[in-house]
Amino acid sequence: MGRMLDGRPTYDWWVIDHTGKRWNIYGDVQGQEGVHMTMIDQVEATVERAASATATQVGQRPGGGTYGKLSPVLSVYIQEEDRPGAFEKWTKAWSQHLGYENTLYCQSPRRRHPKRLEVLRAAGRASPTGDPGVVGGVEQTLSLDAWGGVWIGEPITLGNNDQWTNDGDLYPLITYKPGTTPGTVGLSVDTHSWSATHPAMPPGTTVDLDPDQRMKTYVDGVATPEFWSTWRNHWNPLQVAPGESVVATVPDGGVLEIIPRYETPW
Repeated sequence: MGRMLDGRPTYDWWVIDHTGKRWNIYGDVQGQEGVHMTMIDQVEATVERAASATATQVGQRPGGGTYGKLSPVLSVYIQEEDRPGAFEKWTKAWSQHLGYENTLYCQSPRRRHPKRLEVLRAAGRASPTGDPGVVGGVEQTLSLDAWGGVWIGEPITLGNNDQWTNDGDLYPLITYKPGTTPGTVGLSVDTHSWSATHPAMPPGTTVDLDPDQRMKTYVDGVATPEFWSTWRNHWNPLQVAPGESVVATVPDGGVLEIIPRYETPW
């Protein structure tokens, strides 16, 4: 964690590119690869709310919401003089032709774990300012696209009777990973609870517990109607709102994987 001159901790920012290379761009170890972040903007999610009403109702009520694409803008200074080849390597890491996503991380001094955002180079050129062969430094601004629309935290795994409290400002993503034997999965959120039994499922099975997904079931990443249909009329209706706690019910060998979601990296 970086620190200011008065001792206050700062945020750490880094990028993991599509090859797995880590670029420390701001904080305690910034510039190790020759790239320093000078500005980042437009990194806060926008929630597009929907409303619903009935013929006998006065006014409207929230009926859900979606998260639009984020379009972060990242400006960096590249020290080509101290790190020969840094400009070329950084440019290749953001190649539009490859079409790979990079991951932008932000570590707050007030949190144990970082938040991350999957990003792509937006269409168009990112012409640098300065000639690395002459002045030894390059300034560059990248326009990015984050189609997921929100920041996410580190995955959290819950076993049977484990509890987790949502510290985010959005509903988390919850996935059930059953064992290979029949059993019962359930959620208890404050005063509400839900459970459903299932037959034995093959290794590599995952079940999406988002209410909108109606328990969509995958085997090795492929949606499998044979097992998906076993949940019919027993779909999970519960979500974990900000500040609420959830207690997991899973059989032997089963776990819940929770991915917290946030509107901002702060």
